[in-house]
Formats: sequence, structure tokens, C-alpha cells
Amino acid sequence: MREIHRGDRRILLILILVALALRIAYIIDISDSPHFRFPILDPYWYDAKARDVLAGDLLASSGSFRVPLYIYYVAIAYLVFGATYFAPLIIQAVLGALSCALVFIIARRVFGRTAAVIAGLGFALYGMAVYSDGELQPTTLYMALMLGSVYFVLEALKRRRTAYGLLAGVCLGLAFLTRPDILPFAVFLLLAAGLVFRSRGGIRVAAMAASVLVCFMVLLGIRNHAAFGEFYVFSPQGAVNLYIGNARYADGKSAVAPPTRYPYDVAADPADDSVTLACRQAATEETGRVLSDRELSRHYVSRTFDEIGADPAAWTGLMIRKAYYFLNSYERSDVKLLPLFIDKPSSVLKLPLLTYGMVLALGAA
Repeated sequence: MREIHRGDRRILLILILVALALRIAYIIDISDSPHFRFPILDPYWYDAKARDVLAGDLLASSGSFRVPLYIYYVAIAYLVFGATYFAPLIIQAVLGALSCALVFIIARRVFGRTAAVIAGLGFALYGMAVYSDGELQPTTLYMALMLGSVYFVLEALKRRRTAYGLLAGVCLGLAFLTRPDILPFAVFLLLAAGLVFRSRGGIRVAAMAASVLVCFMVLLGIRNHAAFGEFYVFSPQGAVNLYIGNARYADGKSAVAPPTRYPYDVAADPADDSVTLACRQAATEETGRVLSDRELSRHYVSRTFDEIGADPAAWTGLMIRKAYYFLNSYERSDVKLLPLFIDKPSSVLKLPLLTYGMVLALGAA
């Protein structure tokens, strides 16, 4: 792995400034939009749960369906800077810019300067990254923590110091508390570190990071036991999303709660998680009783694999359709993403920013 040379600092500074300028300009540009002042769907949910924490719900027990770190992130931003949407979003703009720097540093060490410039600039100019950093959603925090884990693993392997392995584990643990689907990535990262870089102490680094990650998972289980009376580490959201995306009725592009419920038909209060209510309602009808969070997770994980096993050919076809939609940047119509800005286009997003297809081509190159 190549060192970051002194000449790269200027490139890093330019990347950070470009990324930060785009993101802040975008947030200012949409600040007069009604969707900014009155968020809907997930942003509304996170805002409501953060306000619950500030009102005294210190365990974030009203947000049991999801893992709690992003709720605390929003709550802390409100506490320090006031309950304005600008606070968490400006912080996310900074995190997004720093993530561009991490992309550059990681690529520089592994692939060299040319790849690093392309990767860093690609992340800085990627339209959906600019958009996501201006949303009250955990994507930005999650990406920063994931990149941080890679950076500290590389540092641990280069310097052969276990302290960096601990920091990698902290990043993975915090990422797990943001989105538990970090686990496949964590397993791949730590296996690669342990097996490919065994001579550099990779096994020790991987074991150290994995131990810290497990500690964070246990910490979440303790919080869940204190708040809900059960020890579990996987939120029901993960199991429900697994089922929604892989059930026999799934079409690869719509989120219909089981068995055929449209989630927003069952929730009267927008602060409630409509998918939670729909899935609990379906599970209650199927089992004849109200399931706890842990039982709800087991129920939908079991149903998912039962339905995949009953018709693996149909599931394979579903995965192919999903890949097609993914590569063509398809997005659900009920999610507030780029199509929502047709009525009020953002001047920043109208710039010739990179699309997913462009980023994919640059990555392949």
C-alpha cells in the first residue's frame, strides 16, 4: 500500500471543498421547499423520535422498530444547535465531504493516485450522494462509519498496531447501531484482513475489530432488554425488509407489507412506522396473538426462507429483476427521492453531476 504523499494534501483539500460546497448549496437551495420544512416518511419519523428522546425517552423506546443511533444523532444535533433541520443536515454535509476524503485516502493507498482522484471526485460529484446528505436519513452517517472502518483496518495492517483494530471495530459497531446490514460487509472486510494480510498481523487485527463489534451488538441487546424486556440484537425492521424484498408476491420495486397490505393504509399518525403496524397486523392474524419484537423478527425471517425454498426459480428471477432496476436507477414512487423535485427542481441537482451508471463505469475502470 502506498503512502499519502505531501502533494496529495492539496488534492484532498480541493475534494473536501468541492464536496462541501455542493452539499451546503443543495441544502440552502431546498430550504424553502415544503418537504424541507415539513418532512414526510422516514425523515418525519426520525425527527419525531429524536424529539421523544429530548422529551425524556432516553432509551429511544418509541423507536423500537429501528436501531437507535441515528435517532440519538438527530437528538444531539437538536440539543446543541436547536431543533432546526439545518443542524443535522449541515453536519451531514461535513460528514459527506470527509467521506470523500476517506475514499481518496483508501484508494490512494491501495490503487495509487490516479484511481484515488477518480474515486474521490466521483464521490464528491455523485448526484445521489449530494441528495442523500441533505436528507434526514442515516445514509451519510452509515457511509462515513463504513469508510472509517476500512481506513482503520488499513492503518492497523500498515502500522501493526492493535489500537487501530480497536478503532475499526468501533466504526463497525457504530455502523451496526445505524444500520445492521453492515454485517455482511464487516464479515468480508475482516476475513480479507485476516486471511490476505496474515503476515501483517491481519488475524489479530480482525479478531480485535470483531470483538469490539460484538460488544456493540451486546450493548444494543442490553438496551433492548431495558426498554422492551427482551434481549435481541437484530431489529424487526431488518427481518421485515428481508421478507418484503424476497416474499413470493414481491415484484422487486414496491414495498408492500405482508401479505398484500400497502403500509400507508394502516397508519393514522405519521410518527408511527406504517410498515411496523402493517407487519404486526399481518403477523397477529397469522399467529393468532401479538408478537414481541424478537418474535416478529423470527417470524419474518422464517417465512422468508420458507418462501424462497418453496420456489427458488421464482426468487432467482426476482433477483434478476432487482439487478435490472438497480442498474437503471429505479426508485419507488412513494419515496421522497429525485422524482419529487420535478415540481420544484433543485438548481444544484440540475448541474451535470454524476449518475449511478457513470459512477459504476468509473469504478469498473
